[in-house]
Amino acid sequence: MYMVVLHSINRNQILAINTMEGSKNNTMVLAGSIILAGLLIAVGVFVANRDLPEDTVKEDGGDTSTVALLLPAVTEKDHIIGSIDASIVLVEYSDTECPFCKNFHDVLNEIMVDYKDGNELAWVYRHFPLASLHPKAATEAHATECAYELGGESAFWAYINRLYEVTPSNNGLDLNELPKIAEYVGLDVDAFNQCQKDGKYKTAIQESYQGAIKAGGNGTPFNIFVLKEKMNDSVMKAMKDLQSQFRPGSLLISDDGKRVAISGGLPKEGVVSFVDIFLGKNPVADESTPTE
Repeated sequence: MYMVVLHSINRNQILAINTMEGSKNNTMVLAGSIILAGLLIAVGVFVANRDLPEDTVKEDGGDTSTVALLLPAVTEKDHIIGSIDASIVLVEYSDTECPFCKNFHDVLNEIMVDYKDGNELAWVYRHFPLASLHPKAATEAHATECAYELGGESAFWAYINRLYEVTPSNNGLDLNELPKIAEYVGLDVDAFNQCQKDGKYKTAIQESYQGAIKAGGNGTPFNIFVLKEKMNDSVMKAMKDLQSQFRPGSLLISDDGKRVAISGGLPKEGVVSFVDIFLGKNPVADESTPTE
């Protein structure tokens, strides 16, 4: 894990922006500035709150480039809360023994209470076990897939919610707890144990891991906002302005303007701010917008 230094803004500057006067257009630009200031701080927390493999290269300097940011398409086979046709699909690559993933899991569960029945935001969970940090995580990921096999999507989410609840993180869970969790969520324990023994989902979990790596994941949780509509110029500029403040690889933007990826555990307010900006609910500062 590394810490990110925040540049060019502090609380007093945010307050100064908030107290300035101007026309309606000026107010919208200032509101956008405040939103971006908040996102800057949130992303600073976000990229610090992640687990990094031991061989991760830690580089200095900002990066305002775009990348291919390719990832396997979201399908009905994914573990998803919300509509697959949502305007924004947040694809989370996660590790069940990562403490930041544990916290972020609670954040997303809380957020999806408000979004799961609409068509604005969906949450997809994919496996990204970091073996060098958490050797038990792949076995735990397999257990969640056995839960899915035995009880469907509801069992998967019940199982993984309980798993995150009971694990102390950092590879600290006693694996003997896995069948106990299966029993807790109402699964056939004998069938669960046999599924674990068979190991039939190991390949799928490894493929999920490779999907995260190919998309640019270098820590957990690794999250990609997949947008149905391309970002407009002002939103794209706002994302690049954020990107320039942090280490390379912390915030990735796709070449086609339809995906933004960040590694780390964002607070609830940060997730909602990103969602609102992508949906056009919050303005962002645009140099082409008149201020007087």
